[in-house]
Amino acid sequence: GGGGSWGDVHFSGGGGAYLKCNIDVSDKSSLKLLVGQGGRLDNNSWSGGGSAMHNDPTLTAGAGGGLTGLFVDDSYVTITLNRLNTSASAIAIAGSGGGTGGYLTGAGSTTDTQYAGGGGGNGTVYSTGADGGIGKDGSILCGQAGILSDGGAGGDAQGDGNAGGKYYGGNGDSNYGCGGGAGYYGGGGAGWNISRLYGGGGGSSYWGHSSVTKIDYAGGQNGVYDDVVTSGQPTGTLGFTVPTGTGAGGFNGTAGGNGFIAIQYTRQ
Repeated sequence: GGGGSWGDVHFSGGGGAYLKCNIDVSDKSSLKLLVGQGGRLDNNSWSGGGSAMHNDPTLTAGAGGGLTGLFVDDSYVTITLNRLNTSASAIAIAGSGGGTGGYLTGAGSTTDTQYAGGGGGNGTVYSTGADGGIGKDGSILCGQAGILSDGGAGGDAQGDGNAGGKYYGGNGDSNYGCGGGAGYYGGGGAGWNISRLYGGGGGSSYWGHSSVTKIDYAGGQNGVYDDVVTSGQPTGTLGFTVPTGTGAGGFNGTAGGNGFIAIQYTRQ
């Protein structure tokens, strides 16, 4: 999930997506698994979360969460500066939430969700994946959602965020700004106006590889004012225990929840 901010008035980072699928491994001897790190304060997160920056200790920014996914096991699966090589071949990815912002007293409204992080994969769902979410639809101040074909644009404000790309969320503005969540394509980082930090976009999810059959899916929740949001939730009961807080959006200066992968297999 996306990282939580710290300030007079704060929102939560976006939650990460939930994906359950069957993968035909009859032609594969191994897979590469990446488990994303929850968004932090001021730094980018393992496996592609966009970094957050702030130059004022009274108003901090949350970073985007890193993607969680399965990849073809080859030499292209490498991580440099916490970002995955864009030549890696994705099999299935759960998008992560964008980092959250907030504002100083008197500078905004608690009902205005443009400060919140977008949920991972919380947009339109397609046959091969799902677009990311955005804190407030139509707001150019937020980092925009990553979609199945492109990274989200950076927020357009007094200070501008940076666009997301394949497997990574965009960084926030270099002075102040929240990071975008990673995904198949990452959400955009956010910018700022005086006394205000806007939320990063959520990353997209993917299950379009020929070996994958989707069983169940739920996007992560968009961030909200003064409360924690969860990751996407399964339709039914799982046959295993998921660690508490997995994929949750960070809140009140805390990091977002890390990703989680469970593998169940059948011999044939």
